Amino acid sequence: MRFSLGVKIFLGYLVILAFVGVLSSVYLCILSSFVSLTEELRSLADRYATLRGAEEELVSIQQSLMKRSVNESGKGFSIKEGFASVERSFERESKSYSARRDKNLPSIKKRFAEYRSSVEGLRELADSGRWRVLREKLYEGGRTAHLLHLLERSPAFVETRHAVERFESKLSAYVHYQFYTQNIAIRIGKLKDIAVLLKEDSLSTLIQGVEEDVTLDGVDSLFAVLRWLEGETIQGIEDGVSASQGRAAFARRFTIIFTIGLFVISFLVAIFVSRRISEPMRRLQAATRYASKGHYDRKIPVTSDDETGELTKDFNRMLDELGKLDRMKSEFVASITHDLKSPLATIKQAVQLLEDEIPGPIGEQQRQVLSQISKSVTRLSRLIADILDISKLEAGLFKMEVLPVDVPEFLDEIIESFATQAEARGVTIHKQFGFSHFRMKLDPKQMERAVGNVLANAIKYTPKGGKVTVRASLSPADLEIAISDTGIGIPKESVEHIFDKFYQVRSSGARKGSGLGLAITKEIVVAHGGSVRVESEEGKGTTVYLLLPRRFTPPESHQAS
Repeated sequence: MRFSLGVKIFLGYLVILAFVGVLSSVYLCILSSFVSLTEELRSLADRYATLRGAEEELVSIQQSLMKRSVNESGKGFSIKEGFASVERSFERESKSYSARRDKNLPSIKKRFAEYRSSVEGLRELADSGRWRVLREKLYEGGRTAHLLHLLERSPAFVETRHAVERFESKLSAYVHYQFYTQNIAIRIGKLKDIAVLLKEDSLSTLIQGVEEDVTLDGVDSLFAVLRWLEGETIQGIEDGVSASQGRAAFARRFTIIFTIGLFVISFLVAIFVSRRISEPMRRLQAATRYASKGHYDRKIPVTSDDETGELTKDFNRMLDELGKLDRMKSEFVASITHDLKSPLATIKQAVQLLEDEIPGPIGEQQRQVLSQISKSVTRLSRLIADILDISKLEAGLFKMEVLPVDVPEFLDEIIESFATQAEARGVTIHKQFGFSHFRMKLDPKQMERAVGNVLANAIKYTPKGGKVTVRASLSPADLEIAISDTGIGIPKESVEHIFDKFYQVRSSGARKGSGLGLAITKEIVVAHGGSVRVESEEGKGTTVYLLLPRRFTPPESHQAS
């Protein structure tokens, strides 16, 4: 199925979004389980707090039971009957002779009336069951203090004073007994509500049994049940916390693993999509750079049916057309140069005849003109020869005469041939060979031309007083010849084009040439199975490297017949 580039990118993003959606769903499930567990733990915590409240109520009941037992003497007391005894003692003693003669009798009667009124108020509170208020009234200091003070000062009311003290003691025991009984009943009622809230039927039954007969043993049995329920609740909380920790650890591990997995999958999808997009672009870029150097024979394989595939097909068609145009140009140039050889030879021969004065004598000015014509014809003949040679080299039609050559001796001869030219320009030539004897197979004539072209350029572009160095070194597989100069150098943007046909460096100080010398050098070295490269820094100099394999077998198309 054919998909466009945009659809492929969309599908890649869709896959990533799908994995993100799955991760989000799993995360929500884990979060939901955490919420459920949290609610369960909150419920257990509330249950434990309720049980602790019930335990506090039991402690209050236990304390009330112990305090009530202290006031057991007031259990059957009656305020009305108890105070009637006090009134009888007061009436009897107030009628005695000594009492009538007591000057405090009016004050005592007044205080006793107030006391009677306060007791009546206490009885009303007791009848209404307001034992807490009644308990507070007992401790009001003015209620009995003034009366007892007057009775202590009067010998006639000794029995009345004792009766009041006994009444107050019984009244206090009675009030406290009833107060703690009421408090126990209230606490038991709260325990019933707690049992209903806890939904514990066994606890409700036990509380009902205790309510019928409240004893310390019953309270202790309730304590035991509550503590057992608390233990169960604490165990439930601990189990819930442990489960929560386990789920948290699982969530962490799952999240880490799933996130890493999602990242890896997203990374792989991104790599796949980017490679599907960038790989054809990189091939197009490499082929474009290769074609920019005049090579149109590298076709790009079509690996997709999308827009990139269509672009690749169009690029291959463009290379075919450019190749045809380049071949037509080469054939045209070769044809023209070949056709120019005969006329140039005729012109050169005619100039030579005129210089030899065979047709007749010539003047000095005529001889100078003929000399200039001869030099121009020679230069043009050399250019035509270079064009024909590079055309043969590129077409693989150049015949090589491969012979064993002693490399140091071979390089010495080339250097010696340029000594005069270097001396005339004020340039010194140095040599550095890493070996004294080494023989290898090569075409001496063509290799001399290749090395000579580089050496000639080095001398040509080195100013007076500069130097040129020829180095040769061996590696297990190759022979490297490096020619360095201290000349004007090559601009950075021109370095990669220096071996192109007809390319000339455009910089101040560069001298015009045909632009074929280094191109021929490259073709000769490549024909020997080697390679060339150049390093240069503008204003400091240039180094050209010729790399030749130590063991070379020329192709059949290059072998001389």
